[in-house]
Amino acid sequence: MNPAHSRKWARRSGDLLLAAVVITACGVLNRVAGGGLPYVTELPGRAMIYASFAVFLVSILSLSWWRWPTWRIPLWIAVSYAIWRTFEWGMVFDLGNLPDEEPRSPFGRLFFITGDDYADLWIRMVVGLLPGAVLSLWLLRHGLLRARLRTLLVIWLGLGTAIWLAYVAAWELQEIFPVPLAELITGAVWGLAIVSAPNLRPKPLAPLRSD
Repeated sequence: MNPAHSRKWARRSGDLLLAAVVITACGVLNRVAGGGLPYVTELPGRAMIYASFAVFLVSILSLSWWRWPTWRIPLWIAVSYAIWRTFEWGMVFDLGNLPDEEPRSPFGRLFFITGDDYADLWIRMVVGLLPGAVLSLWLLRHGLLRARLRTLLVIWLGLGTAIWLAYVAAWELQEIFPVPLAELITGAVWGLAIVSAPNLRPKPLAPLRSD
């Protein structure tokens, strides 16, 4: 086999392997953030904090492999993830399958306005991602991302919709343990977002020509 083809094949194999590891790891980490690992829940603070830091490290590893050695983008991803997880979950995460409950924070009712659990859960997911979308505008302005505003809009709404679909699918597929399944699928969606992030990498500056 041609050495160039061998290197290209090895690189693609590594890309696929790393993508699978990142997607799987993020699925597990999101389950940990939801209290799925008792050892972590016994540590000081919230499990979500430890999971968010792990998402930061996974993002650094992933982007470094794809030749984007930066800490700002992984930090943006981890902060966006942490804020999204922190937002109120009461009343609608069960999509009407459990008895109604009161929101656990004074802000809980702000996002649940239509009276339909499916619509309100989508609103919650999109609103939870809004701070991360605003941060992306700052990164875009400072040349740390390569994307148009409409591309960022599509990513924001697309990620929110994909996470919403994870919960819809989990409640349809699993009646006994739907929430753990939803958390695993949702984490995998975040992992897919991480491995797709290099598509937003700015193009390197062209070298200066000397006359």
